[in-house]
Amino acid sequence: MIIPTIYESASALRAESVSMAVAITVLVLLFLSYAALFFLYYKYFRKSVDYRIEDHYILRDMVRRSKPFFEKAGKEYDEKATTAPSYSGYLEQKAKRARGWKIFGNTVLIAFYLVLVGVTIGAISIRAQGETFAIGDSSFIVIKTGSMEEANPQNSYLAENNLDNQILTYSLIELKAVDDPSEMEVYDIYAFKADDTIYVHRLIDTLTGSNGETRYIFRGDANKATASFEASVGFEQIIGVYTGWNSFELGIFVNYAQSYIGIITFFLALLLIGFYDILDAAIGKRIEAREAYLTEKIDKDLEERFASRAGYPYALYLDRHVKVDDIIPPFLIEPKKPSKN
Repeated sequence: MIIPTIYESASALRAESVSMAVAITVLVLLFLSYAALFFLYYKYFRKSVDYRIEDHYILRDMVRRSKPFFEKAGKEYDEKATTAPSYSGYLEQKAKRARGWKIFGNTVLIAFYLVLVGVTIGAISIRAQGETFAIGDSSFIVIKTGSMEEANPQNSYLAENNLDNQILTYSLIELKAVDDPSEMEVYDIYAFKADDTIYVHRLIDTLTGSNGETRYIFRGDANKATASFEASVGFEQIIGVYTGWNSFELGIFVNYAQSYIGIITFFLALLLIGFYDILDAAIGKRIEAREAYLTEKIDKDLEERFASRAGYPYALYLDRHVKVDDIIPPFLIEPKKPSKN
């Protein structure tokens, strides 16, 4: 009877190892796939900007973001003004007003990265500490079985003493250290270690050992009998007493964070988001450079048309119910070739 059990355990370990290897491989391949997609997106979008393919869309977006300026410019044009307003000056003033929001946005972004880094470090720390992990004076553990989830009717002491503080499987619970045997109380829930495994069960009775020391008897609320490993537990095996605080949602998260898959997922997510943000910032700089170039063109176009009264500037069509998408200003009808401007 012993040999099949050994083979079964070895087989289970091999299956777990294979599934772990497959899961890690899938995560790494997903990471590489998304990283490649981000890079290709950056590469071809950069080329589109360099070849001025995006200029019409960039300009359209600039006009929409600066609608108050162009509405005012249209009004001045209709009033026969000969001096065109400065679009670059308007953008400078707008940038000054938006500086606070930019700082706020950067602060939120930094906070997000710090949280993600903290989660990754926390996951590694939780894994390193084993089944329980400490925060301040408290220790925490995730309940991974259903032995405390329900009240078994055969355990009459539960109903007699109104013990309805059962714990859902995968809940994260808080433990406080027990410094002295006199603090142990029957019907409280304790975490104790037996055979290198931590159990969280209810203390249902005590007995006196052969050497006169107090021994403790535990049982899970859902179990109808006390197992051999919890029929005579010594005080040195007690890890802590359940304080009553628990969280199922955090337990799910911590349980995942304690796994190797969880740690690898958090780490790869941090790398992927960082990689995407770097590429996005690089694209943003190229778009800003094109916007600066187009701003000069808009100012020049406005000046010429205000002075000559030769038709409406491109931007002023906004005030004449013509779709922006249908308009291509003269200065965008140029050969599509790379430009450093």
